[in-house]
Amino acid sequence: MHETENTVFIIVTYQPILSRLNLLLKAVSPVPIVIVDNTDSHPAQLVSITNNNQISLPHNVTVISDAINHGYAAAINIALKLAFTGKVRWVVILNDDMQLTNSAVKVFINTLYKAEPSVAGPFAGLLDKKRWTTIYNKPERGLQPQQHPDYMSGEFFAIHHDVYRAIGNFYEPYFLYYEEVDYCRRAFRAGFKLNHIPVAGIMHDQFSRERRLNQFIRHYYLARNHLLFVERNAPISIKLHELVRITKTLIDHRRHKDLMAFSGVKDYIFRNFGKYKGVI
Repeated sequence: MHETENTVFIIVTYQPILSRLNLLLKAVSPVPIVIVDNTDSHPAQLVSITNNNQISLPHNVTVISDAINHGYAAAINIALKLAFTGKVRWVVILNDDMQLTNSAVKVFINTLYKAEPSVAGPFAGLLDKKRWTTIYNKPERGLQPQQHPDYMSGEFFAIHHDVYRAIGNFYEPYFLYYEEVDYCRRAFRAGFKLNHIPVAGIMHDQFSRERRLNQFIRHYYLARNHLLFVERNAPISIKLHELVRITKTLIDHRRHKDLMAFSGVKDYIFRNFGKYKGVI
């Protein structure tokens, strides 16, 4: 099929569940796949288990793994440079805890090739009008597409070649969370549509990822990166609002004993971005 030849899937993994990854690869096949394994272990986890025949990778899969957790945005950037070559028009980026059917993948790809250049995906979200925090309600089967979404959720989304050529890479200092929201706002400002394409058979097991991700760390990144996102993308009125209330934000986190979120705001103030450098 012409569309599958001009499409590449990117899967960013972190401590992947092998049985689930196998199912994901089968669902996406025969579309070319680039896996970037962010698991920070020695030897590199996914390369090691592949060499030990714990998982059999199809011929259409390329694995990039160096035992370093580069962060979600940096991992995507590494794969995008490899993916957007030749006649590739669309790159689809997804988490390793997605649950897909092969028929759903085909429907999504076919829909992409009928659409104009955009950032597209089955899960769309909005931004709170007062603080520009993300509002995301997972759609039920049969829900109509959102006509004016503010972003596509990073668990599964597609980027057209023209978008990538116009705005370039993801912003890496986020490390984790808000990077796809930032990318969508940049694409929108550059004149591209955010295209919500809900498809039955594309699901996200968010609890699988949450079990592998320390929740204290999650609070840290969300608190810090929200402020960084506002700084980079929000209207001046929202920026001023967050700047004026930053002391209150710190007090609120302290009062609720959310010390990691408190640390995230402090690191934003002191311009400490990238991977969390503290001790949990």
